[in-house]
Amino acid sequence: MNQFSKILILVSVLASASASFAGGVSDGGGGTTNPNPTDPIRLIRLLGRDATPLLRAWFNDQKANYFLLDEAKRKESPFYKIFNSQQEIDTVIKGAVVELNMSEACHDAKGQPVDGSVHASRPGAICLSPFSMSPKLNDLNVEAETLALLAHEFSHIFDTTEAEAIEIQNRALWTFSKLDPVDALIQLDLLVGRQSYSGVQPLLVELRYLSKGTLDISTNDQESIYRQMLEIRDKLSFQGKLQYLSADKLDVYTPQFTRLDALWWHACKTESFRSEDERGECQAKLDLGFATDSEVTARTFACRTTFVAPAMFPDSYDRVIIERLDSRESGQREVARLLAYMEDVFASLQELKESQIDFVRK
Repeated sequence: MNQFSKILILVSVLASASASFAGGVSDGGGGTTNPNPTDPIRLIRLLGRDATPLLRAWFNDQKANYFLLDEAKRKESPFYKIFNSQQEIDTVIKGAVVELNMSEACHDAKGQPVDGSVHASRPGAICLSPFSMSPKLNDLNVEAETLALLAHEFSHIFDTTEAEAIEIQNRALWTFSKLDPVDALIQLDLLVGRQSYSGVQPLLVELRYLSKGTLDISTNDQESIYRQMLEIRDKLSFQGKLQYLSADKLDVYTPQFTRLDALWWHACKTESFRSEDERGECQAKLDLGFATDSEVTARTFACRTTFVAPAMFPDSYDRVIIERLDSRESGQREVARLLAYMEDVFASLQELKESQIDFVRK
């Protein structure tokens, strides 16, 4: 997409946002006005290709930002009911049924025609109407507008007010108008693609070999893993607007680097090309990190070896446990733990990429 096209999209979206949100959309959410209507079939194809992973990644990012707020700000947030519910929005989206009305509008609780609604012909389903939406949209804004309207309707499942749902729709529209969905999906594909040299797959191959090998882990091995982990981490979010991993998995990604620090010192202390002083310094770091413990949290190890106060590390560091490294076998077990975590990351990314809301034409 060239720069001129992106400017056109942004102008179109800003104009439509003003019309939609200032116009007081009702229970089903609103539409926009545009002189070059899109084809309803194009709208359906976009939904089938992009909607599920993009929406889930957007809500992942919103959730991460929400929990950075203090308690007072959280209560003021339009996401308060969503992220304080026993239901997970991610689970709701994955299991959703969206009816696509091809010959009439959806209807709100009062029976009024709308573009989208949580009132559908089957219980628990969401209704979208390509029939009523397509005359108001064009090829420049159809994707951003449709994803934003879906975010609006999904929020209503958590009993958001109309004002809260409109604010969520507004934020989603702003996000999706500023990124290229195709680029976002390509980045996700590169993370899980088997042909990628910068995704998760090559790292998994290396970790599997090291966890079962007969040779000691070297500092070169550790540095290779460290470098790949950094590259992957940079790709787990897209332009700071989408987050491909859920917060519970992403939170324990950075503490894995503390595990890798321990593995580096473990490798360093036995490498024959190093001086006796170097090997001694590496052993001293391990002794400092583990003290007399058979295992420690990443927070404890990091605090002991960096002399940084415990409060400077997030609570997620307490969820990563590191075994005392005093043998080849203990090193392999630590690599195996890192492997198990990265396999879980890979499975989550792959599931996100392949996920699909059940869109049903009516």
